[in-house]
Amino acid sequence: NDSYVFALTDSDIFQYEIVKNSGAEAGLNFVSSVRLLPASVAITADPLGRFVYVLNVDANTIQPIRINADRSMTLGAAMSTGGGRPRASIIDPTGRFLFLVNEDGGLMAYKIQTDGTLVSNGTASTEGYPSTLVMDPFAKFIYVGGEQATGLTVAEIGADGRPTVRARLPIPRLNRLAMDPSGKFLFASQGIFYNPNPIVTYALDKTTGTPIAVSTLPEAGWQMTNALVADPSGEFLYALKQKEIVSYRVGEDGAL
Repeated sequence: NDSYVFALTDSDIFQYEIVKNSGAEAGLNFVSSVRLLPASVAITADPLGRFVYVLNVDANTIQPIRINADRSMTLGAAMSTGGGRPRASIIDPTGRFLFLVNEDGGLMAYKIQTDGTLVSNGTASTEGYPSTLVMDPFAKFIYVGGEQATGLTVAEIGADGRPTVRARLPIPRLNRLAMDPSGKFLFASQGIFYNPNPIVTYALDKTTGTPIAVSTLPEAGWQMTNALVADPSGEFLYALKQKEIVSYRVGEDGAL
């Protein structure tokens, strides 16, 4: 959502309002915070601004949090993720469906109810130890990888929100993924056990979702990539390293 930013620590969630005025006053204003159970590891915001969802890696749960009209936050009841060590989740652009991955394997799908609760909506098997996932902007495909995963899983999303695996590609240890906002390219950083740690650009087939490598940008040293983010214009890709944020210009062919 373009009104708020949410920050997650091990046991707290903080809500900030985005100040959109130009000039020195632009920035973030603190709004509210809520205490969570320790070992909270990932957060996903509903694009309609109604809810956020927090994964807990020790309790193996996902917990909805309602964003109230007065901008306060109300905790909902946590529910099981249906597997062990949930690592990442994503919500489709319509705010109807949520997907998450458990580290012990499995892509889980849910329908989001009007009160923020989740109803199971199917599962799909993935390559072992998934920890990251992205969705194309048309909500047609989901891509699942992991720093210890043996490959990349491509799942198609049905009109009912149910995922079906369409491809399993032997691309190991993709610890972070980012989607080009146009849906033409997938960016992936290779896992922490590789030196150098490359960032690979894949062109995406619009019909099958199959990724095809088009360029590799080698990275010197052992700096792990903690996050990859494509800017909304599609012109730049940002990588959060252990000691710095690195920006890359994206060429017309997706090369960095």
